Amino acid sequence: MGYGSYSILFDMIDYVEAHLDPKSFYAVESNREDPLKTLYKMKQIHEFQIERESSWIDEVIERSQLRTHFQPIIERINGGSEIVGYELLSRGVDQDGNIIPPFKLFDAARVRNRTFALDRACRLQAVRNAATLPTDKLIFINFIPTAIYVPEHCLATTFALIKKLNIKPEQVVFEVMETDEVVKY
Repeated sequence: MGYGSYSILFDMIDYVEAHLDPKSFYAVESNREDPLKTLYKMKQIHEFQIERESSWIDEVIERSQLRTHFQPIIERINGGSEIVGYELLSRGVDQDGNIIPPFKLFDAARVRNRTFALDRACRLQAVRNAATLPTDKLIFINFIPTAIYVPEHCLATTFALIKKLNIKPEQVVFEVMETDEVVKY
């Protein structure tokens, strides 16, 4: 359900935030046939506002509004230095062309439950941009550790694109992002 259908809810949120204590009001999305089925998903009403404020991330992901920066990896050799590879760093781009830092991207994606989709979009855009790099250099690509547990967002799509773009697999080094915590249930 899109946020256009939430206009009554957001009007109510605005009223509650202006006149009452928003932390004492809860809401849940439900359907007419079985309104209690999703009761366990109930959350404080202000959380819907936070989700709405983070909705811009959906467009960044869908339109792949991402830019890849190439950070050289240098090796010191006999008093000199040589570029051995590049770490591919993804940054979002907003409507005005301004850079969106990764922490802001991933915070919004977490709120919207789009972390896997953002991670996948970043990896695929990085691989597309890496096709322009010299074939004798390593390519370092970050990914969230939980990506390998979600088949539709796993590394298989990244490997498929690497193959399609004729990037040598031995060039590619995957790095686990330290900022993502793996939670065991």
